Amino acid sequence: MERRNVPPQGGRVPPDSSAYGAGGTRVAQTEQGPEVVDVSRIMLNAGVNFAKRNKKLTGTWLLGLFLLCFATGLTVSPEQEASYSSIVSKIDQEKTLKAERQLYLAEKAYAQSKGFFSCDAFCMEKYNQMLEARKRFDRITLINENQLSKAKSEVGVFSEYGVQEARDLFWGIFAKGRGFSQRSSWYDLLFMGIDSMGRDEQLLSFVIRWIFQLAMNFTIGMIGTLVAFVWYLWGMISSYQPNVIVAAFFFILATITAASMIVTFLVGVYFSAAGSAFVIAQAAGPNFRLGDGGRRQRRFINSRARYGYPQRPHQY
Repeated sequence: MERRNVPPQGGRVPPDSSAYGAGGTRVAQTEQGPEVVDVSRIMLNAGVNFAKRNKKLTGTWLLGLFLLCFATGLTVSPEQEASYSSIVSKIDQEKTLKAERQLYLAEKAYAQSKGFFSCDAFCMEKYNQMLEARKRFDRITLINENQLSKAKSEVGVFSEYGVQEARDLFWGIFAKGRGFSQRSSWYDLLFMGIDSMGRDEQLLSFVIRWIFQLAMNFTIGMIGTLVAFVWYLWGMISSYQPNVIVAAFFFILATITAASMIVTFLVGVYFSAAGSAFVIAQAAGPNFRLGDGGRRQRRFINSRARYGYPQRPHQY
């Protein structure tokens, strides 16, 4: 007897459960089958929900981005600029270059005079000359740093000079961290490619694995960037000779700004990685799997048949 779907009371037909994805999200139906929900919308909704639940963190992040984009420092008055330039002009750059040149020649002479495991009297003489040249260079460098610190104290750490120096410090370290991440990713691409050839891995699976490895490399590089910036930041602030309260306030604001930039960069990296992996998986079709897919199983079945082992019924 043929069964018919009878609608419930009220004349409403219950929706098909296959039209809903994970979490009750509506999935569009097509002739070829259900379409996967737009991953960009899912990640955007997740970011909005996180911002609503963590308002303090979101406000701190927005404060850092605002300072990164618009903070330029206090304008230096003509008197402060004149005092700064007058003190800086007293630094003897020629004397510094001469001491650096003498240190270089002394180190070169010592390296040429010493043996692999020994150092004779002539070598020791060159070694003592190198030590004297190094002491002379360090003494001149210390005098110049103190003179420059005195000039910086005339303008203050919150001046245009101080803020720009903090910016230059951050972007210099940021470039090094990004370069480290890029080099690590190229090395991973090389060695992962060699490893995937041995395992006969699918190309799309290899690309997805490398994309997420790239995201991990950038995470490590950016965390190192933040740590290095905080490490060198206090020395930069101290060179302006501020009081403790001003120094601590500048340190906190600069750290928040750097952390906001790095978090924004990493969010962009992970959004790009997830979106790229999603597009690749969609293009590969429903039978796509990470790893060797079904090729390893097919090789196993063929090897059993080659050596005369009986096959299971489902393998025919």
